[in-house]
Amino acid sequence: MELLPVDAVVRTLLELHYSEWLLLIAISITSVVLLRKTVIVHWPPGPLAWPIVGHLHLLDQLPHHSVCKLAQTYGPLMGLRLGGVPVIVASSPLMEREILKTYDAALAYRPRTAVTLHLCFDSSDVAFAPVGPYWKFLRQVYATELFSPNKMESFRHVREGEVRGLMQAVLRRGGERGCLVEVRGSLVTASNNINCMMVMGKKLDDMISGVAWNEVGSLHSLIEDLMHLMGVFYLGDYVPWLAWLDSHGYLKRMKATAQRTRALLQCVIDERRQ
Repeated sequence: MELLPVDAVVRTLLELHYSEWLLLIAISITSVVLLRKTVIVHWPPGPLAWPIVGHLHLLDQLPHHSVCKLAQTYGPLMGLRLGGVPVIVASSPLMEREILKTYDAALAYRPRTAVTLHLCFDSSDVAFAPVGPYWKFLRQVYATELFSPNKMESFRHVREGEVRGLMQAVLRRGGERGCLVEVRGSLVTASNNINCMMVMGKKLDDMISGVAWNEVGSLHSLIEDLMHLMGVFYLGDYVPWLAWLDSHGYLKRMKATAQRTRALLQCVIDERRQ
């Protein structure tokens, strides 16, 4: 089959009669409608979507509550569209078993979002890396170097020591003040100490020495920023052409937090190399 040059195609289109243009437009619209119907037939049931935002207007401050209410109307397998991102919600044990066990290999897709790009080093950690040889290698490293029975047993004294220190701190504070004690901060510190000891061989507070704090800032605030930004709603992930708005400044904060994280990890790497 011989292909026409671009200028010939354009000249041919310009020479079309008014009625032929109408016919061409009608055929195009019909094709789009037929293709759309083909997709909708195979898509799970769900509420009517709005243009651009999709079903984002149906999610409030507690999205899991909103999705639960929608599932009561549209069933255990529901199709939503968050901006331009199609989403399937499974809300029954049977559907979850099909997705997480039966069809795990086909559905083990990890979305690439602004958080994974900036805070997870372009989706290079085990939680967000795409399924493939690299992800399997990471799982092997985790299994052998962190979570093997021998490794877990070797760090038993770390866990027991942090739990003992946590209990003593709670009892001491309760005895001094004679009132309720907020344990959230102590639990976060104990958890971070355990993780740091297993990964870096130091407690959280012991990592302060030798770190360029003019770049990193407070270590506790860095961890809090990481945890907070991992759960924020960033409009650019769902409506990419509105990413420039960044009304809450999340993208700017992600980039700044990523720079602080790299500075911290670089200090740890340099110390290990020395």
